[in-house]
Amino acid sequence: MEMRHEITLPKTEGFYTQPFNFPVELVHGACKQYDDPKSAGPSLGLSLNPQMQVALNTYGKSHNASLDEIAHSALQYFRTSHGSTEALDHIDLRFMLTYDFGRIFTSDGDNHHAAKLGLASSEQSQRHGESVKHSVEMFGYGLALHYVANVLGVSSDRFSFLLGNGNRPDFVATYSIDKLLTQNPLLETINTAGQRVYVEVKARTGWASMRETNQKNDLLYNCAQKAQSCPNGILLSILIALPARSDSPKRTPKILIADPNDPEPLTDEEQVLFLLDRYMMLAQRYGLRLFKRNILRWKRVLAHQLSDKETQVLRKPDDESDSIAQSQYKESLLLPREFGNRRFQGRTFSSLLLRLGSPRNRQITVAEAEAAMRENEWGTTYFAGVDMELMEIVAQQKIKELLYFGTRGGLRDDLVAKSAFTEQQVRMEDNDRNNVQNAVRIALDKFRETKVW
Repeated sequence: MEMRHEITLPKTEGFYTQPFNFPVELVHGACKQYDDPKSAGPSLGLSLNPQMQVALNTYGKSHNASLDEIAHSALQYFRTSHGSTEALDHIDLRFMLTYDFGRIFTSDGDNHHAAKLGLASSEQSQRHGESVKHSVEMFGYGLALHYVANVLGVSSDRFSFLLGNGNRPDFVATYSIDKLLTQNPLLETINTAGQRVYVEVKARTGWASMRETNQKNDLLYNCAQKAQSCPNGILLSILIALPARSDSPKRTPKILIADPNDPEPLTDEEQVLFLLDRYMMLAQRYGLRLFKRNILRWKRVLAHQLSDKETQVLRKPDDESDSIAQSQYKESLLLPREFGNRRFQGRTFSSLLLRLGSPRNRQITVAEAEAAMRENEWGTTYFAGVDMELMEIVAQQKIKELLYFGTRGGLRDDLVAKSAFTEQQVRMEDNDRNNVQNAVRIALDKFRETKVW
């Protein structure tokens, strides 16, 4: 069996980058005095947040997002593995989710330039209904996050997943997509007013249930109950309603939102700690050790109790590495690069070197490593880094600048709903190629001496 194949996206690039238009409907009254439709129980009295109501109404009755943006939003906030392969794992996972969107969705019109998007037929998608549900859920999370980020006027970095048991995956945790979804997570963020915002997301296929009054009432009452159980934050209950399977959809996925409640804002210090936790996970993903250490230094200044893992990170020398191969490779850390008029600082990742791994944890065989040496096949090179403006803010511990970074009306409006982190495939420079070649050679020499791979 051939274990590696080059996968081609099932649709043209324009299908994934073309913004689709999603209608938005605000379901008013869900969190006001609302009676249980099944009993004569008490009404749920909840005060509404007027600023959020204004923001939702002002934003308008539609939202534009591409499938690529939705996939990126859906996958940004949980880890996929331990160690230095995290960035490439994330890139691969995002590609596979985008690939699956290309299978299960179709557009009406030629060349995919129409605004309508719907589920493809089973014959076209080549997917069983049960497997489609998984992708629909991830689509729902991605679309909801992208929409709320635009409504709030904040960057996508401010979001994370909060698991159903109330815990949040920390930066050393491993959560697969399946495990994440079974936890019934909420999205969690803070708005520009400093209030905690929870986003509950449900993705439903078919419109029949939304036309039935009883079903709709049940959903709204459930929203009200959830809002009452989250007194420390605004709860947005979002239903992503997808049209039934059709090769020429007449409807498009729809965003329905229930009224939010009105919590007290967090203090500036609490907001800083909240944001530092978000950036910590991403700093770990991209192997940005200096950025990670500066985050931990700021948390310690704020008298935050660091975990044992975090304390160990601060105790390590900056140049410490896990293996000889990684030491050879990490000579090129923290390179500056510019993409889209933004300056980033980060590191380059070789797909071959990261598969090589460290002794006793190799992800390629000796034969594959020897073949790479013979054939000069060094894999693909990616750059992964963080906006240098954010790095400076964290290093200098600027509170106001951190709170405003990536917000509408803040330092740069173009960062709204975008990430301060980037992943870009780049051309392999001679320095990169030499580092990879030396690392593979050292690993093979060490194996011949020790017989440990």
